[in-house]
Amino acid sequence: MKKLVMILLFLLPLMNPVVLPHKNDEEWCFAIITDLHIGRGYPNYIGENYYLTERLEKVVEWINQNNKIKFVAVLGDIADSGEYSEMKKAKEILDRLHVPYFPVIGNHDVWFGKEKPIGGNFFKKVFNKSFIKDQLKRLHVEWEDINIENFYNYAFGYRNITFLVLDFVDREKAPGHHGILHNDTFHSLQKWLNLSSAKGNPVIIFSHHPMVIPKLWCFPIWKYIAIRIATFEKEDLTKIEGLFIKSGARVLANFAGHVHGFYDPETIFVPIVRNPFFIEANKNYKLLGYTPAHIDVVTTEALMVASNEKKPKGIIRLVKIRGGSIDFDNVCVNFTALNPYFKKIIRQGDTLEVEAYAFTKLFSTERPGKYTLYLDGVKAGEKTTGKWWKPVSFMVNCKAHRNITLEVELKLPKGTIAESISRSIS
Repeated sequence: MKKLVMILLFLLPLMNPVVLPHKNDEEWCFAIITDLHIGRGYPNYIGENYYLTERLEKVVEWINQNNKIKFVAVLGDIADSGEYSEMKKAKEILDRLHVPYFPVIGNHDVWFGKEKPIGGNFFKKVFNKSFIKDQLKRLHVEWEDINIENFYNYAFGYRNITFLVLDFVDREKAPGHHGILHNDTFHSLQKWLNLSSAKGNPVIIFSHHPMVIPKLWCFPIWKYIAIRIATFEKEDLTKIEGLFIKSGARVLANFAGHVHGFYDPETIFVPIVRNPFFIEANKNYKLLGYTPAHIDVVTTEALMVASNEKKPKGIIRLVKIRGGSIDFDNVCVNFTALNPYFKKIIRQGDTLEVEAYAFTKLFSTERPGKYTLYLDGVKAGEKTTGKWWKPVSFMVNCKAHRNITLEVELKLPKGTIAESISRSIS
């Protein structure tokens, strides 16, 4: 009998795992990545591996080597055009993380279907309620509330902090760049703020759209316009501020994505401002505009963009927590990025016309970039240019070729970087 009791005492912790209490002064951290845009560069993406999937794999590998990270927040635009295949591929890579990860829905995640944006349904299918519950189980959360039937909102408590994942994505436009305060999101936010205040727990908000209205005098006009179209109406932010004040909840920060550079060398954005925009997304907008209750609103550079300018830009933000204090200034992992893109592929008989560019400012007269075109793995053309703003064109004989690959290469003091993208032309 005594031996049986001893065996049961030994097995009991295995049958009912005990989550040990955390010391308030113990420092820990979580990571933020955003705007993966998997599928960018493909009109019909079917899961191809290319420079963006390879970059995400490197990010996952880096996070897995950092044992201080407890979880990862992925702040939206996981897909580029709301296709199921894009989300599925992103999930396939993100599932290799050794820690839980929590997705936020972005405007590009609902883009699929111009007449009726249905990408949100794909998003909820890939990152469904069971998926969220599995991630929360891995994290051993203290409390959870998941409401993704209509809009993609959920909340959880971890180490005496309430984390809110909020959906501000417009469903009427595809893709809607502006943030929208939906009634469902408003009521969920109200409920969770009141609960957090009653518990005395501070709040961290994850969203795709940053809760800010920038001040014109803070930015050059082109950056102001780009950021202005990516935020909210002041009326919506005023309502959110009212919830903060009325609940008495202490909001530590809003972490978001969405704001990043975009480049099409032939597109005129507005009459007085010509595309391209190269925007530094690693910003705290608290001092650069209106934020609800003057909270910190922090964006992180897009994985899609990475470090494509002379000034290095990190794409993984490490947020350190100790007690009730927060440190979010550490942005690391600098991937030098060329971001090759097919602007035009036209096949006329046996002739293939290709126009391409790289979303980068790294090319210069002193350090030109090289574009190489391959047909079924065989070199078909090569061009070198120091003009980053100007596309290059190829006219090649294609006959029965099935695949085309564009490789962009740049020689740097630390070595040569090359990125490529392929497309079926059959």
